[in-house]
Amino acid sequence: MSVAVQLDCRVVTLEHYEEAIERMRLLPGGLPVTKTDDGIRVIEVWEAREADEGSAEARMMPAAPEVGLSARPSVQFFEVRTTSRVDDGGADR
Repeated sequence: MSVAVQLDCRVVTLEHYEEAIERMRLLPGGLPVTKTDDGIRVIEVWEAREADEGSAEARMMPAAPEVGLSARPSVQFFEVRTTSRVDDGGADR
């Protein structure tokens, strides 16, 4: 069963996140991220929980000290029963 992973990162700004993404040489726009009252929230969806087991944190943590971050994120998992996509009318056909 698919799983959503929610990472709540306190005392992290969107600018910190963007700099970490850049340092990891990842393409921007791959994951939903939003500002919260005390930091940011990142959401990932995986085909199975075993596929994630720390991978989100493992990818971000090496870049964290480079951008001045030390707090570990709060991680929650949610079962995802259905995913859907918007029919774009064949824009890429």
